[in-house]
Parts: sequence; structure tokens; C-alpha cells
Amino acid sequence: MAATATLLTRDIQGESLNAATDRLVNELAFNEGVVDKAGNSFQTLQNLGTDMNVKIGSGTAFDRAVVKGDLAGQGTFVPEHQNATQVLAVAASDPTNDRIDNVILRVFDDTFDSSTFDYADIEVTTGTPDASPVAPAVPSTAILLAEILVQNAVTQIVNGDITDKRAEYSLKVNQAFTGWQLVKSADQDDTGTHDVTWETEEIDTDGFHSGSDAIITIPAGKAGTYHVQFSIQVTGQSATTACHFALIKNSTAIASAREDYSTSNVPVQGQVQISQFVVLAVGDTLKVELDNGTDTNIEWQLTAYPNIPATWFSGHLLHSPL
Repeated sequence: MAATATLLTRDIQGESLNAATDRLVNELAFNEGVVDKAGNSFQTLQNLGTDMNVKIGSGTAFDRAVVKGDLAGQGTFVPEHQNATQVLAVAASDPTNDRIDNVILRVFDDTFDSSTFDYADIEVTTGTPDASPVAPAVPSTAILLAEILVQNAVTQIVNGDITDKRAEYSLKVNQAFTGWQLVKSADQDDTGTHDVTWETEEIDTDGFHSGSDAIITIPAGKAGTYHVQFSIQVTGQSATTACHFALIKNSTAIASAREDYSTSNVPVQGQVQISQFVVLAVGDTLKVELDNGTDTNIEWQLTAYPNIPATWFSGHLLHSPL
């Protein structure tokens, strides 16, 4: 069992918030997940012995997580695991078929679920053996920590059987940014004409962008007026004239910017920026296109600013259609 999901009360103008009210405040502030995933909070690993047990926890007491209540008015809990690690048994394997078990962190709250309990608990929920096994459903007011593949006839769980399913908690402040913010961090030499692709999605909570695709597509419910920005640090050393970027809506260029270079083959560094208000309907696409013409030595440069990305492409929804 993990620690009871209790919270400190807070004083506002001499009056304290009770735990139930505090949980409603948490619901406004946090998306569920573990706190400090990189520090192995609530990590699931094989036990040290040759057995069917697993151990959960970072190895340091006070792992924390955020668990959203699934019942109306329940709010969001912040349970704390007070043990350094906790050993849990996995049920014996099936002699014929594999199965998938879940490791979950579950909150019981008698006021809402009539469970007669008020605490948070780490559990292994046993799946059903099958030729094509699937994981069991995650119950209400719980988060998934790991899946365990329990192969037929095994007598030991090893790390190779365990798939980490922990999500990192996040602040809901990011949800105020409806849109996308993409970056490219690597140095890159470019020539010719092509779309600019992206390495990292810093903010994209609504499905505007996927992977390294160059194109933003406006999803359902997200039409409106956007403030779109593009910025890049570039270096040129060439006898040709310029580095040119264009903002393309559907198939039409709606804004552009360029950086001109010396013709004496001396490196020149500059910044190209586009800032544009754009009305976008559902299904509209937006991308940035590079056109260097015949230039063979334009580099997207990081050396002057080593601690920040070289390129940004963002769009922020200002208002939806009336």
C-alpha cells in the first residue's frame, strides 16, 4: 500500500481549504502522471530474487504522483509513496498462454466510491491468458505504471518482461497555449527548395503536428485567427545572393523573409523572422519553405547560441470564429 492521499490545507485570509477543496484546485493545475519520472519515481523493475515478484519505487522514499479522480466533483489527488521500494507478487503463469498484467497506482476515496477506504494503493491487476493477450482495463481513479508480459510456464519476472507506462505529470498552464511550438536544434547545410521539417514538438496538445512532418494541419474545433511566428539563425558563405523562407498556407505563400550575404565568400550571420496573423479553417495546412536557389552553403547555425534551439515555428490561437 502506498501512502494515504492526504494534502496539506492552505490558509486564505484566515480560512483554511479542506482536502476536498484542495483537490479541486489540483484539478485546475495538474495533468496526471508521476512526479520526476527521470528520477525513477514509481518505476517498476524485476525483484532481486528469481521469483514472480516485482518492485516499485525509485529507491528513495517520497515518490509522488498526480491521479485525477474519475467521479464528478472528486478532484485530483497527490499521493505519496513513503517506502523506498515496495515488492508486489505477480500471479503464477498460465501453463499454455501468455497474459499481460498491469501495475497501477489507485486511489480509494470512500466519500465518492463507497469503497470504505481512503488511501492510495499500488496494485498488480492480473490479465487473462490468451493466444493474443491484451492488458486489463485501468480502473477508475488510477494511473498505469507498467505492463508485465507474463509468458506461459515462466517462474520468474525479469526486466525484459516489463514495459514502462508511466506518464510525467504536467502543469495545465500549457493548455492555455492552443496551437503548436516546434523546434530544430541541429546544424544543417541546405540547398535548393524544400519544406522545413521539425525535430521536436515543444507544445502541441491538440494534434496540429506529428513527428518530423513539415506540415501543420488545423484539427476539428481549432479554427480561428492565429499569430504565427518563424525564426531562424542562419550563416551563409557563398557568392550567391540570399537565403529565403516563405510561409505557405495551403499552396499559397502568404509571407516571406530573406537574409542577404556577402559575395566575397566571408561568413555572414543573420536572423530570418516571419510574424503573421493568419485566419485558418479546419483542414487548412501551414508550412515553412526554404528556397536557396543555387546556393550550396547555407547553414542553420547554433554556434552563436549553443543553449537554445536554432529554429522556432509556432502558432498561437488568438480567437475562434464568431
